[in-house]
Amino acid sequence: MQKLDNIIIANYSIHSLGLICWAKQNLNPDEFCILSVDTGFADSNWNNYLNDVFNWLNYENINYLHLKSENTFQELVNARKQFPSQEFSWCAGFLKGITLLNKIDELDPDGEAKILLAHRRDISKASQLLKNLDEEERYDYRALEYPLLSKSFSYVVSLTNSLPFKPAQKSLECQPCIHLTRDEFKHISTQDIKRLVELETQANSFMFGGRSFNSLSNDFFMQSNILEELSKACSWEYSCGL
Repeated sequence: MQKLDNIIIANYSIHSLGLICWAKQNLNPDEFCILSVDTGFADSNWNNYLNDVFNWLNYENINYLHLKSENTFQELVNARKQFPSQEFSWCAGFLKGITLLNKIDELDPDGEAKILLAHRRDISKASQLLKNLDEEERYDYRALEYPLLSKSFSYVVSLTNSLPFKPAQKSLECQPCIHLTRDEFKHISTQDIKRLVELETQANSFMFGGRSFNSLSNDFFMQSNILEELSKACSWEYSCGL
């Protein structure tokens, strides 16, 4: 791959797809590449959705790489004998940060590419403080830009209206996320519950509140907006949820 001017970090929600559509309209195809990470802990139907996404990217001749995390979520939990918490969401840095930075350094050894993220100010209260940066430490001091920062959600929808599939409102790259909301708890699949309970048994630890996941009820979960919660965590720099 030739020298890149822009690298998009995407998790393929409607926000990431909106940014990709923006790039398609405003950048030359050889000026950007999309990076995403397979965490090994996605929703049981997520890969079917990604097949639609990647078929579209291939059809549009858009450069992308879907990277395997150097260690899966399950491997990290078993090695540490503990799950991440809402206070210390180490999962994002280990699952995505290391994997992304290694690939970015390979694609952009001179550190000259811009990192493009899909955040918008009105996604959350914390997002209202975001601004473009000439140097961002988490990306080895590369420039960081938010092309959709001042745009509305309706603008993002308009960018994605012509997609040949229905965009996900939120990425399900990790299911459940440590910031699971009450509504998402109601809709988590039996398959994903089984996988988590098995991991809890292996690690002799629990992901939520010191109790097995299959003993919890929806009134345990207080959050109603997972993007609001993610925007306050260290996962935000890697666009978790977007």
